[in-house]
Amino acid sequence: MKLRSGIIPNALKTQAVVTLWITLCFGRLLPGQNLVISPGFEEATPSFLDGPWTAVGGTPDYYNATHPERNTNSGLERAANAFEGETYLGIACLGASRWQCRNSREYICGRLSEPLAAGERYEVSLYVRLASDISTFPL
Repeated sequence: MKLRSGIIPNALKTQAVVTLWITLCFGRLLPGQNLVISPGFEEATPSFLDGPWTAVGGTPDYYNATHPERNTNSGLERAANAFEGETYLGIACLGASRWQCRNSREYICGRLSEPLAAGERYEVSLYVRLASDISTFPL
């Protein structure tokens, strides 16, 4: 097929429009690389002494549905099911008046599978749920 300069066949136009439409519609659905090791806390341990997660401040609570004997919930009832998997962690973000610890906070940190690169943009997302029996501050 011989083309004149500056003319694009209709078949190529249609293909380009369809490709652009698919990219725009479904491009955001493709997950990026997750750099967090054990993002669902499945490899975390109740003591936080080994594994990819570490307790930095306070005593985060460890909950595992299949191994309740390992839970470190400090006498609290289990608040909810994990969003995914069997394990989740509970942390105090602002001191709970129930225990007279008004300025206490708990932190966790995790290792990454590779270092972050300078100048790159990263997106962080997580699921948060208030413990219904002790939370007094809305999110």
